[in-house]
Parts: sequence; C-alpha cells; structure tokens
Amino acid sequence: MVSPRGATEPGESPEETAVRETREETGLSVRPATLVGLNTRRPDTEYGPHSHVSATYLCEITGGTLRGSHESDDLQWWTIEHVTEWHKDHHKFAIRAQKEWMDE
Repeated sequence: MVSPRGATEPGESPEETAVRETREETGLSVRPATLVGLNTRRPDTEYGPHSHVSATYLCEITGGTLRGSHESDDLQWWTIEHVTEWHKDHHKFAIRAQKEWMDE
C-alpha cells in the first residue's frame, strides 16, 4: 500500500507537490492541513547514492472524485488497521497522520 507521493517540480513547494501528486494519482483535490513529519532515507545499495527527504502531510479533501491513474492499479478507502501490506515506512507515516487528525 502506498499513498500519493512524488518528486517536487522546480519552483514548487512541498505543499504544492502534495496537492499536485494527490490530484494526479487519485483525482482528489486536497488542502495540506498539518505537516506530520519529514523523513530521510539515506544512501544505500538498494536506492542509490543520494539521500531522499519526504514530507508527510495530513490533508483535507476539498473536492474531486476518487479515481485511478496510470500510476495506480486500484484505489480504495482503507482504515489503517485493515491494510495488510505497506511500502517501507508508510505504516509509521500513516500512524503519525492519524494521531495528528485525532488530536485536532
């Protein structure tokens, strides 16, 4: 299971990247509400010689319709407890976002 993600385009802020990638990959329009965390993947033999920094946002859905794209096989709403397969540390990121949402 992965959530919308992607590389920041030149001149684009991390928040703008979250909005664009979510729209491209899910058809949903969102507004980033809270920066949940910054995560670093250090260089290694699996991913290459460069570090990777990702930003995780808790977002509010503002419009659109859930639909797939060329980057997805299938889209569905799941609770965290019902996801059986996670990509790398994404379970940890989802738990952080859920905690932020519950604390609001």
